[in-house]
Amino acid sequence: MGPDGVRWLCAQAEAELDDSGQPVAINGTLQDLTERKLAEDRRVSTLEQAANIDRLTGCATVVGSTSSPSRPSRRRGVRLWGSG
Repeated sequence: MGPDGVRWLCAQAEAELDDSGQPVAINGTLQDLTERKLAEDRRVSTLEQAANIDRLTGCATVVGSTSSPSRPSRRRGVRLWGSG
């Protein structure tokens, strides 16, 4: 559960209808996404903190990998934050 007692949920459902078009059942799933949402919030907070530090210090932070073992010249997943 989140720190404020809130849960993040994802619901998907479909009504089952009888021959006259009246609903007789609902089939579906309910998934608790709270832990995923909290982890994403922590990740965003960490990236924001890194960006703030970079602005204050004039440095740059590299997040991700700058090369692939099979293709050293290929750049993947790189983000730069800096003073400019």
